[in-house]
Amino acid sequence: MEIEEFKEKVKRISDERGVVWVTAPLKSTPEAYETIRSLFTMLLNCQQCGKCCNGTWFTIIPLHLEDYQKILEVLGSDEKLKEITKLAPHDGGQVVCMKEPCPFLVDKKCSIYDKRPLTCRYFPIQVTDVIKINVSCPAGLELYIKLAEKNNFILDSENL
Repeated sequence: MEIEEFKEKVKRISDERGVVWVTAPLKSTPEAYETIRSLFTMLLNCQQCGKCCNGTWFTIIPLHLEDYQKILEVLGSDEKLKEITKLAPHDGGQVVCMKEPCPFLVDKKCSIYDKRPLTCRYFPIQVTDVIKINVSCPAGLELYIKLAEKNNFILDSENL
């Protein structure tokens, strides 16, 4: 499948269904997890569409403990933090999440970019035993196509 044809199919499916993930035919190991995420994140070219933060694709963003502390530093009080977070079910328990649309999204840019949550830092990439890339995201689509070209793998639109 040609690149432009693949891009059009991703756009059409994304418009119909919302977020679209693809699995890059690259395997990950637990040891390589953070390295892969960090390297891929450095390759991203965010086009500031805002869809990852404005509630288009997600309704909540899970916060890790270190995220909670960084955001608390920005806001200065637990009360302000409680206003922008909520508890959501997760793996039989609950997790603290940032509400969407993100209160830190200003003019399609993150106003706390250096302190943004880990989930945001690694978007549009998920790394488990395989690498998944959100190709609805313009930066994710660009990254997936670069990987396909560099590693000579076929753009897989059958599993979108």
